[in-house]
Amino acid sequence: MWADAVKRKLKGTTEEIPIQPVIEPSTLVITIQRHERYRSVIGIPAFRLYMKLKREKLKEVKRDILLGLIPDTFRTTLHYHEENNKVYERRKKTRLKIQKTYLKELEKENTRIIMFKKGNHIDDITDEIRNWFEEW
Repeated sequence: MWADAVKRKLKGTTEEIPIQPVIEPSTLVITIQRHERYRSVIGIPAFRLYMKLKREKLKEVKRDILLGLIPDTFRTTLHYHEENNKVYERRKKTRLKIQKTYLKELEKENTRIIMFKKGNHIDDITDEIRNWFEEW
């Protein structure tokens, strides 16, 4: 935009428009040396400090992964079919466990409620059966 405005202003003249400011070689060398000095004084120690902090942070993250405080992002996860099979296995185990407990409770109930009928009178004979097994 600035160059266009200058071109319009100098349209009738044959004067060239400077694109970049002209820098003498001596000032260019001084500028480069100053830049190198600033870089060595400020930039390099700052970069070293940054890299030191980065290495420490990486060590802390690895330690936390090993301790299990944070999940490992690079750990391979199970595929869909394997996860699905695990869910089915868990359901099967719980179903079998419930079935076993049901059968135990049913057997316990059947042994407790062995009854016989005498007319309209119903008696619980569990204790009698236990005594009979002890004597036998």
